[in-house]
Amino acid sequence: MLRAQGDAVAVLAAVLVLPGAEFVARRMRTPRLDEELVAGVPTTVVRPSSKPPWPALVFANGATSEGRNHPLVRRLAWGFGWAGFLTYVPDLPGVALGG
Repeated sequence: MLRAQGDAVAVLAAVLVLPGAEFVARRMRTPRLDEELVAGVPTTVVRPSSKPPWPALVFANGATSEGRNHPLVRRLAWGFGWAGFLTYVPDLPGVALGG
């Protein structure tokens, strides 16, 4: 239960830029963010700094012209990485155009 609460704090601190988020970030190991092609699709991949195996998730954001590069999308993916999740954020075809 305590671990889940810590994970939630990490994600919320990253997304909402809460007071104290910097404090949390300094005390947690920084996840690694890479831009890769996954199955031919441009994808942001966030890897936790902890040792694998990691639980994984695919974060398919809503329609935005910035796609996976939208600042809120990137902060949320970063927060999932802080919380220990291997996170994939693909630019799904048509989503950036609202389709």
